[in-house]
Amino acid sequence: MGHEFIGVVEDAGSEVTTVKRGDLVVAPFAISDNTCAFCREGLHTSCAHPQAGFWDGEPEEGGQAEAVRVPLADGTLVKLPVAPDSALIPSLLTLSDVFGTGYHAAVAGGVNERTRVTVIGDGAVGLLAVLSAKRLGAEQIILMGRHAARTDLGREFGATDVVSARGEEGIAQVRELTGGHGTHAVLEAVGTMSILTASRPDIRTWPTARASRSSSSPDPSVMRRSTHVP
Repeated sequence: MGHEFIGVVEDAGSEVTTVKRGDLVVAPFAISDNTCAFCREGLHTSCAHPQAGFWDGEPEEGGQAEAVRVPLADGTLVKLPVAPDSALIPSLLTLSDVFGTGYHAAVAGGVNERTRVTVIGDGAVGLLAVLSAKRLGAEQIILMGRHAARTDLGREFGATDVVSARGEEGIAQVRELTGGHGTHAVLEAVGTMSILTASRPDIRTWPTARASRSSSSPDPSVMRRSTHVP
């Protein structure tokens, strides 16, 4: 159990070359070799190596244990440029999952300094998608969320506008905020079919990047127009 962890390397196999004993490392939720065709395109969750997969598929391994054996360590582990006692450790832990997921969604959605972005969802992934869009220079970032404490944090992270309404009312507010045009990209960080449906061309003019796994079977008509970020 536990797919998000930071730790110090205690030992390394004879074929491991990128990390060594004493290194502080972070492990993402996906196990990958970082060399296959999919990894080279940044799709590490689709790694073609036979040992690739996810931590929930590794029996008796995970970040809630005292020690973890990491398969494909050269591709899976990322060395951190800080000391093990750094005050940044809690923040760096987000690199193992939620920050990487939000950032990948922003990149997959083509976010840059000329784009307007809608982020659906004010959970950890959604908030870090906001932060990622800000770092990529988005011109306007609309956060759709209903929890004031979270949307306030979203504003600190770079959201220019917050829409708390859902459904048609929420869509109308996004359109009003964008002069009737919608946004160039929608970063969907909730993962339910109702949200996927709301991400369709009603509120956008460009592709949707899903930053979470849908909890129900996706409608193919939605998915054909979406960029799925596992």
